[in-house]
This record gives sequence, C-alpha cells and structure tokens, in this order.
Amino acid sequence: MEKRNAPQHEHRLATALSGVKKLQEISTRLVTENNINQLYNDILDAAVNLMEADMGSIQLFVPESDELVLLAHKGLDGRTVECWQTVKVPACTAFETVPTMKRRVFIADIEHCESVTEDDREPFRWSAIRSIQTTPLVSRDGKVAGVLSTYWNCIHQPTEYNLWLIDILARQAADLIERSKAEKTLRESEERLRSAVLAAELGTFIWDLEKDEIKPDEQMLNLLEAPAATADLAVLFRSILHPDDANRYESAVEKARAPGGPGLIQEDIRIVLPRGGQRWLAFYARMYSLTAGTTEYMAGCVMDITHKKTLEQHKSEFIAIAGHELKTPVTGIKAYAQLLTDRFYENSEETNFLIIKKLGKLTNRLTKLLNKLLDSTKVMDGPLELNLEKADLNLLIGECVDDLQSLTRIHRIIFHSADRQTVLVDRERITQVLTNLILNAIKYSPDGGDIHVTSETTNDGQIKVSIKDLGIGIADGLKGRIFDRFFRTDDSDMQRLLGMGLGLYICDAIIQQHGGKIGVKSNGQKGTTFYFLLPHPETAVVTMSKSPDIKHTLRQSDNEHNQTA
Repeated sequence: MEKRNAPQHEHRLATALSGVKKLQEISTRLVTENNINQLYNDILDAAVNLMEADMGSIQLFVPESDELVLLAHKGLDGRTVECWQTVKVPACTAFETVPTMKRRVFIADIEHCESVTEDDREPFRWSAIRSIQTTPLVSRDGKVAGVLSTYWNCIHQPTEYNLWLIDILARQAADLIERSKAEKTLRESEERLRSAVLAAELGTFIWDLEKDEIKPDEQMLNLLEAPAATADLAVLFRSILHPDDANRYESAVEKARAPGGPGLIQEDIRIVLPRGGQRWLAFYARMYSLTAGTTEYMAGCVMDITHKKTLEQHKSEFIAIAGHELKTPVTGIKAYAQLLTDRFYENSEETNFLIIKKLGKLTNRLTKLLNKLLDSTKVMDGPLELNLEKADLNLLIGECVDDLQSLTRIHRIIFHSADRQTVLVDRERITQVLTNLILNAIKYSPDGGDIHVTSETTNDGQIKVSIKDLGIGIADGLKGRIFDRFFRTDDSDMQRLLGMGLGLYICDAIIQQHGGKIGVKSNGQKGTTFYFLLPHPETAVVTMSKSPDIKHTLRQSDNEHNQTA
C-alpha cells in the first residue's frame, strides 16, 4: 500500500518544491528587475503556474475612485480584457468586492453561483471561465493595493497548499505595487521640482567646502556664463564676483560656517560676466555636514534678479528725479506767492500782473508733471480711456505748431500739410503726443534750427505724421529703449536735458491705443525723426472697437456723425 502511494507522494513533494522555487525566483526578480510591467507579468505567470490555472489577471485598486484597473492579464479574451480595463468597486460580481472585504473569494462554478448575475457571467463566458479565485493584495500597512486572480476553464477546487503559495505570492505582488506607487510619487515630486526650477530659472549647486569643489546644474553654468567643462568653478565664481560684493559674500560664508552660526546664506550679489556687463544673482544656500561638528557642504540655488534690481534702481532714480522736478516749481510758486502778497500792499497793478503770470506758468508746469505721473500709472494699470471723435488732423497739428512756436525764438517750426486728413482720435491725447514730440525736438536742438512737421497719407491708406529736427542724434543701441518707462541715457552730455523718462512712454501707449504705431529714425550723429502712424478712420473703427474701454465712445461718436450727415 505504501509502495503504491509513493509515486503520488513524490509528485506532491516535487510540486511543492517547484512552487517554492518559483517563489524564490520571483523574489530575486523583484530585487534585480527594473521593468515594472515585466515584473507584473512574471508574477502573473507564477500565479497561473502555482495554481495550475488556465488564465490570470492583476488589478490595481484605486481608492480615490473606488476602481480596479487592469495591470496585467494572461489568456483572457479581448472582449474580457476591454470589459475589465476599469471596474467600479463594489460591483455585483462577487470577486469585485475583494478590495472592500479584504478576503479571498473563490467560486468553483460561475454558472451555478447565486452571487453572480446573468449579465455578469458574460465576460467570463467570453474567455470560457468556469471557476475563479481572487486574492486581495494587502500592503504592509494593511491597505488593499489590488487583487490577484486566477481562472480555470472547468469546475475546480484548489488545494490548501495552492492557496498558501498564492498568499505568499500576493504579499510579494502587494510589495511590488507599493514600490511602484512610491517610485511614481518620487518621480512626480522630482518632476514638479524640476519644472519649478526651470520655470523660475533657478540654478542649483552643491559645494564641497573642504575640497572647494562646486557641482552645478546646467542652469547655474548658464547664469555664470561658464563652459560645461570648467575645471575649477569655485575659483571662477570668486573671480567674477563684483569687487563691491566680494567681501560681503565671503563674510556671509564664514558667518554661516562658524560654530553656532545660522548655517544659512541669503545674499544678493553681482557678478561681472566674462563677455562684459554684470548680473545680479539672489544667492541662497544652507550648510550641512556628514559628520558631527563639521560643515562640509553647502547646497543651494541662485536666481537671476537683474531685472528686479534694474526696476528698483529706476524706482530710486524716479523718486530722486521727481523730487527734484517737483521741488523747483513748488519753490517758485511759494516764492512768487509771497512776493505777490507783499506787492499787494504796494498796490502796483502791472507788477502784480507779471507775478501772477509767472505763478500761473509754474502752476501749469507742476500740473503737467503730475499729469505725466498719473498717465504713466494709468498705462501700467491698463488701457487709457479714449474719447474718440472724427477730426481734421491738419487742423490739430497747425494749432499745436502755432502754440509751440511762441515758446522758442531760435527754432522755426515748419508744417508741411497734406490734403484734408480726417482721423478718428482723442483730440486731447493726440495733441499731447504732438506737443511732446515737438518739445523734444526743440529741447534736443539746443543750437536752434528748423523743425519740420509733416503729415501725409501712406500707400496703404494710413496717416503718417513726422517730426524732424537737426539736433542731437540717437545712438542705434538706444532706439529700442527710448520708449521704455523711466528710460534715461547714461550720456553725461545729455543729462542736463533729460526729464523723467515718461513722455515717450506715454506717447507710445496713446498711439498704440489708437491702433497705430510710433517709431524713430536717426543716424546717431545729427538729426532725429520721430513719426507715428494712425489707421484710416474706417479701419480704426474695426480695430479699436475691440477695446472695452472705448466701445461706448465709438458708438456715441458714430451716432453724432450720422446725425450730422
């Protein structure tokens, strides 16, 4: 009797050893294999073999949406695969309740199981599935990560040994899924950090202070304008530090490294670029050590803040300029007001009139200055509000030329007018542009001479106005910047002529708001021509009606024009 049972016992032993060997192989693959999808398929192959099944599947449980998502499958019909790509939990089919129940479900015969409805049997029939077992994949923290299922074409009853093996394999699969989730989370975190660094244009680095070696990323090399193959970046960095900032930086490093120090550096420093010019960098770094009591490394980032520093400088210059410009008329107004008070006692009518006239001029000067400041603020906040109406541009230019000619005796302002030119404009704003450009021509022609103002119609139907002087030219490098807010040249010879750098900035905004364009031509030596283009009235209506700030005015102007016609 024992001899007849020996082959059967040996077969079970061999099967058991084979199962254990497969589990060992999977354990080894989990450590060495990096292809996560291949590992899912390997685990599934092992499950089908260990359970002596015909088919199998692994599904990931997504608790946020209460869904099972198919990770891998073997032997299933295409329609079944499509149906099981995403399954809502809990569903009416028994094995889909595994994630919520956290226990294995086994159905020996699908066709005669009361918990499976007729509709739910269809996917099983597509793959000729008659018997199923589904084991939950429970992670080390007790959460269900997914399910591991095996299927048979016939009625089947697995042994306890088979189920023991599948439990061990399920723990390995749960570990694999948790590892996959952790790696995905880490990759997403790294990608978010990388995207944030790129978006902020941050350069990052690690500095070995003992060896004085810097390990930079590509962006830091770009900020320092250093080649990728730079042998000693630490030496290069110190060599390009601005002389005025070098001592402050070195002091900050020593303070951060000192025992009991802050261990932190936050400094705005300048570097002198190898190809000329300078750049402001916000330098942020923390000290850390690998052994107690020593500071061996500095890790941090640098960011280009040149634009910010330039704006701060412009702001400081603006405050200084505005203070100076405001001080002069205010002082004059105060002085003349006092004189006027004194003169009233003497009852000299002619003298009082002259003082009042000068007081009025200073008041106008102060008003214009304040209006410029207000206009520049309006431009920054959004489009200027225009009060549009159809007007004869030649008439506007003529009036402006006559008014400004009385301000100078050494210049002759000559107006070359075209035929009648009707434009759709804000009279006050266009007059403001003309006044600013002609006054600039007068200011930058200190030796006098002719100033030519020309209006003409271009071949494409636009109206072009040019103001040409024979005074100080504009260098090529400045032509693209003179319309910038607060722009002032560094030319010492022109400093005495400069204002606040707002006039051309406001002119540019006004012309653009009219749907036009402003520009400048100069050979850089002598003479400058400023010009602006305005669209034909019909084109202007189409272009400017898109602006919500002037729709109402346009409609009102059109109605008035129609009534006149």
